[in-house]
Amino acid sequence: MGLQAEAEALDMIAIQADGGLRDALSLLDQCSALAEGELTAARVRQVLGLIGHDWIYKLTEAIYARKAQVALGVLAELLRDGKDLKQVLTELSLHLRSLMIYQATGTLEQMDLYAEPDAVLQEQGKFFDTEELMAMIKRLHEALAEIKWSPQPRITVEVALMALCNPTVSGAVPQAAGAAVDDGRIAQLEAKLSQMAAQLAARPAAVAAQAGTGKPAAQRAVVSGREAATRAAAPAEPMPQEPVIPITASDAEVWDKLLALLKERNKMPIFACMNQGQFAGMSDTQFFVKFKGVLMADLAMRNYRKQLEEFIEELTGRPLRLHCRGEDTPLMPPPKPVKKKAAPPPPPEEPSIHVDLDALPPEERAPLEKAFEIFGDHVVEIEDDKQ
Repeated sequence: MGLQAEAEALDMIAIQADGGLRDALSLLDQCSALAEGELTAARVRQVLGLIGHDWIYKLTEAIYARKAQVALGVLAELLRDGKDLKQVLTELSLHLRSLMIYQATGTLEQMDLYAEPDAVLQEQGKFFDTEELMAMIKRLHEALAEIKWSPQPRITVEVALMALCNPTVSGAVPQAAGAAVDDGRIAQLEAKLSQMAAQLAARPAAVAAQAGTGKPAAQRAVVSGREAATRAAAPAEPMPQEPVIPITASDAEVWDKLLALLKERNKMPIFACMNQGQFAGMSDTQFFVKFKGVLMADLAMRNYRKQLEEFIEELTGRPLRLHCRGEDTPLMPPPKPVKKKAAPPPPPEEPSIHVDLDALPPEERAPLEKAFEIFGDHVVEIEDDKQ
């Protein structure tokens, strides 16, 4: 007598066998022995402990909506029905793989995947992009490896689902806020290193200039002192000031759009640097930015000038030359060291009282000898006895 079976049921058995003919026949015998008439997909899920598409779709929707409570509720209900934790993670990763393949090819034919409805794939395929799906599948595979050795496998699966509901934790999206802070620190360190390198490069030139004068070291020191005194006496020349350019509303809007464009293009190091500056106006050919310190201004001009000028031209429609300037604020002097108080001198030792043990009776001498052995023979007068 032939066995009647649904095509979906046979597909499930083939997928679970993972290409092994002997495993497929063994699973088919196991499912057909418990089938009543036609072998259905529901019976195969029940016998093999599979989760089923509907539950996986609910989990996917909860992850997309960032509803960790709903995802944990679905997991609890599956465990009450006797489902295996490993099977939950496996089928969820397979469904996410189906979404990823469907996004890339538009079909699941000849891919050895579940026969999922195109309507579901089209709907849930819009939930995540390819990078998010790859990060989520990676997180599920990590959880599958962890539950083999975890003393509490359920906690491992719950943590994985909560991480998927929080894309920043799971790595599905870049951590923009934390990256901005880290990139800002990196930008400051790069600026300091650039300044130190410039100072070290200028030092040999200064030494060579002094050596080329041909004067003795003492004479050069006298001349240098005279030159320093002359410079100190002469009035300081005023620093050239950049022209004050009025900032219009349209110009300020270009600055806001520039910062937004840097975030949109994921240029977080440049955004972290420019976010510390202040827009100082723009002319027909120049774009001015003011910083509180020269380090950040130097970093913007050295490393990011070309990219920033391209973005400014994209926003304004004309080439503008970037100018960044800054002034360092004086550093606070270090706190004065606190003097430690000297330890008070030890009190003077009181004079010892001589005790003649031989003159004492035996019943009094024995305990005193024991006391001298333990505490020593330095005997002083008690204050109460003095009064």
